[in-house]
Amino acid sequence: MRRPHAPSGDRRYCARSLGRPAFGGTSGKWQRVVQEELSNLSFDREGRAGTPGATLYGVIGRKAGTVEGFRFSDGLKAAGWVWTPEKIDEWITFPKKMIRDTFMNYRQSDPDVRKAIITYIATQKD
Repeated sequence: MRRPHAPSGDRRYCARSLGRPAFGGTSGKWQRVVQEELSNLSFDREGRAGTPGATLYGVIGRKAGTVEGFRFSDGLKAAGWVWTPEKIDEWITFPKKMIRDTFMNYRQSDPDVRKAIITYIATQKD
């Protein structure tokens, strides 16, 4: 499912420009699922203008709400947790349950899709 705010026709990932496989850690049908689910997000080190969220490059191990230059909700800035695969799983299942004032509207109920997304995100690091 392509989300309406994704750039029209743009299915490229900043990760490719870093010499990384676009969907490292995912294979087969999950490559397409991850591409569709994450098509409008940034995975480069500095972030990408016009994306709805902060860069996910290196997110695992980062304190929530701390990317320089990105506007986070007060609740996410005050959360105090560090992103782990388990925390990301909980987050993308229902973010507003964790942080009521979050700006994130994405939810994913399918555990297999969440696993594929998290597997890909985990590959995006130095």
